[in-house]
Amino acid sequence: EQLPLPVAGAEANTCGGFLVRSVAERFEALEAFMDDHGVGLRAQFSGLCEDEVTGSRRQRYGRLILRCDPDATATARPTPGQAGHGHMLDLIFVKGQRPDPPHSCDDVALEWRT
Repeated sequence: EQLPLPVAGAEANTCGGFLVRSVAERFEALEAFMDDHGVGLRAQFSGLCEDEVTGSRRQRYGRLILRCDPDATATARPTPGQAGHGHMLDLIFVKGQRPDPPHSCDDVALEWRT
C-alpha cells in the first residue's frame, strides 16, 4: 500500500513522497475461479494491521484477483492516485474494497485484468 509521506511545518508540501506499508504478510490461498465475467486466479493474504490513527490492531485481509482479459494492456508504471493511494494502470480496487481513509486497516481487494 503506497501512502503519502506525512510532512509537517514549513517543509509541508515541498517534496512529494510516498511511504509504502505492508497490507498483509501471509499468503493463505490461491484458487482458480470462473464467473459471469470470465476466468482467473484469486490470491488471499492476511496480516496484523495497526491503525495509525487509533492505535487499534486487527487482522487485515488482502485479495488479488488476476482476471483473464485478452484485450487488457500491460503496464508496469505506477502513478499517483486520488486520496493518496498509489496505483498501477489497469490495477483497480474491487468495488467496496478500497481503504477509506488510506491509513486505515480496512480489508483490500485489487483486480488486475491480464
